Amino acid sequence: MNPEGSANTNTYIKWGTDPNLVYFSTTSVQYPVTNFSSQSFTWSLSGLQSNTTYYFQMVLYNGSNGAYQYGAILNFTTLVGHRQ
Repeated sequence: MNPEGSANTNTYIKWGTDPNLVYFSTTSVQYPVTNFSSQSFTWSLSGLQSNTTYYFQMVLYNGSNGAYQYGAILNFTTLVGHRQ
């Protein structure tokens, strides 16, 4: 995610089993460094069900202008018989 110099921004992940993420949970909020560089973030999820497809989307909120930026909705499937 690149905050493009915007101050007062935060980022988080929407996630859940709904492919359109109409119904979702969110991760904790993280705060990017105010600059013009791409930055990486890491979140951990727990309590996932086995053999289930989860969808997720990164969200950047710009508190300076109240705008949201949304990444692509991506997905992963947990393994059968394993709790992640």
